[in-house]
Amino acid sequence: MGIRDSLTKLRVLVWLSYQIEANWTRLPSYLAYISIRPTFTLLLMIFIVIAARPNPQYGFFILVGQAFYNLVGSGVMGVAYTLWDDREHYRSLKYVYLTPNSLTFYLIGRGLYKFIEGLLPLSIAFFVGALLIHYPIFSLMPNWPMLIANYFVGMIWIIAFGLLIASFLIFTTDYGWAAVESIVSSLLLFGNVIFPTYLLPYPLDAIANFLPIKYWMDINRQALLGMSTMNMMPNFIPLLELSLIYFVVAFFLFKYCERVARSKGLIDITTAH
Repeated sequence: MGIRDSLTKLRVLVWLSYQIEANWTRLPSYLAYISIRPTFTLLLMIFIVIAARPNPQYGFFILVGQAFYNLVGSGVMGVAYTLWDDREHYRSLKYVYLTPNSLTFYLIGRGLYKFIEGLLPLSIAFFVGALLIHYPIFSLMPNWPMLIANYFVGMIWIIAFGLLIASFLIFTTDYGWAAVESIVSSLLLFGNVIFPTYLLPYPLDAIANFLPIKYWMDINRQALLGMSTMNMMPNFIPLLELSLIYFVVAFFLFKYCERVARSKGLIDITTAH
């Protein structure tokens, strides 16, 4: 499968995800719908900031952390929950094997849509939150190359987490949504989202050092503040290394679990939802 052929198939999978998610609604209505939850989730955190009246730096810390955290949740959901949803609700997972795509490629393609979809609610939530805490976002001079590069590296490890969860979901027919929510919620604690990870007690702070999200969040904040590329390298290098390690492990683990599930006849098993 050549690069051009792969890109064409990814484009089709992204289109398919949009049609399923939007449910053939009109685009303006759908964009408003996907923006409501991330914005109000961020507002919950912003109201805490307003009530506590911390310094503007901490307000910016939470603002960026929560805005980008929504992208993490939707990205993981786009990969992991798709497996469970297609098998349980649509009962179409077994038909993926009739297509030229592997199941891994199919899930990655479906998950990519969430990163495109998530840009709008991320931007809206960020601007609304900044206005509420009176942060001068229009005076920011972001390091756009690093911010964009960090965004694409984030796709790698977020998809990897989705595949890791999917490796478990392929063996179970219940609580698919709960498994996804539990892992994503744990990243809120260990992920440098609403407070620095060094505030965690030992050994929880050590666990955070092995999670890509910690470095990813730091780079998002640094890039938005306009920090130079060289100064961000101490975070970017471990982020890239961990992202690739997680992706390779997740890829081969999912392949193995898929092979075992097929041998046991679990691919199309449902709980009759």
